[in-house]
Amino acid sequence: IGLSLFMGYNGKYASEIEKMMENSDDLTLKMQSVTGELAFGGRSNQCIHNEMMQANYYELRATLLNKKGCREKAGLFKAAAKKAAETCMHWLREKPMSHIKNHFDSDLQLGCEVYSYFNKYMITVASNAYLAFFVADDSIEPTVAPVDISSFVAETSEDFHKVFMNAGGYSLEFDCDADTHYDAGGLGRVHKQNCDPRVCLSVPFPCGEPNYKLETPNKHPLSICCFKNTDYGIVCSAQEGIKHTLTSKAESEEHCSAIFQCTLNSEPLFVEKYTVSSTGVDIEFCGADGILVPAFLFDGVKETEIIVSNGQIIVKYNGSFCKYAFSGEPSDYGVFFNRNGRYSAFKINTHKLHIEIGDINEF
Repeated sequence: IGLSLFMGYNGKYASEIEKMMENSDDLTLKMQSVTGELAFGGRSNQCIHNEMMQANYYELRATLLNKKGCREKAGLFKAAAKKAAETCMHWLREKPMSHIKNHFDSDLQLGCEVYSYFNKYMITVASNAYLAFFVADDSIEPTVAPVDISSFVAETSEDFHKVFMNAGGYSLEFDCDADTHYDAGGLGRVHKQNCDPRVCLSVPFPCGEPNYKLETPNKHPLSICCFKNTDYGIVCSAQEGIKHTLTSKAESEEHCSAIFQCTLNSEPLFVEKYTVSSTGVDIEFCGADGILVPAFLFDGVKETEIIVSNGQIIVKYNGSFCKYAFSGEPSDYGVFFNRNGRYSAFKINTHKLHIEIGDINEF
């Protein structure tokens, strides 16, 4: 629809389309991860055409804004387009090449919907790359993608039920009312600038038989979440029906923080507090017995190195590390699966968790 304006459409809906695009500009830029990735969630997620589609739209927006004389904002979109395209090109260079962000044999279609097969979705990458070139204006100077310099807590409408946090080179994404056919509630993404996006978490874990193929069904939805022991088993904040409501937030140049109230059938269950800065992510839970942590285990070809000890879990993968620090001793909670691969989950009786991601050479 936005492309119609580029092609010269000036009919009765032109001003309405332009207004909708303008209204979404700020949030559209803030939804990009510091690793250049599109937000998680829903159909066909973690397929690499998402990033080229993002580059396509950002190039379009940069060109339209530049034509209106909004050169500063055009530069932001141009930088974000470059970031998204570079991310997609990274995945295209990975061996074995895949249309989805794992390295299982593509014929197995793990992480994919039934229609999401290699030949079709690589054409989708190419067509979006073509459109990005078609609309691009190379006279626009890219400045910097907002996620690379900004500290913020951004919330979508309730219809899309997402919250994004960004500070100190970290990006977090929350699903506040997840559709567990695809996703799970709570903190489903923690990324660090210039680090492999899979070393911590890119996308949560749906339960049972979701709308895409997994190695094995998960026993319940999972994210980086808290849990409570009950007479009926564990209740965790990732489960279906649990809503996360953003009750307060704070932003500064150095860090940002957010507090969520978790409810089930309008009854309060947990309170979650997240603080993000250049030192990492600090999480505190109230009303819970502990925390569930998924640690990346296997991408379809390569196994990670996981080091477990009293007080910390360390994952080493593809030149990056992720360290989970806490008080207490973790216990094995089984294996979970998402679109990126296989994870080893841990159950920790603690109310605080610190996450730090970095270059393996600086570990």
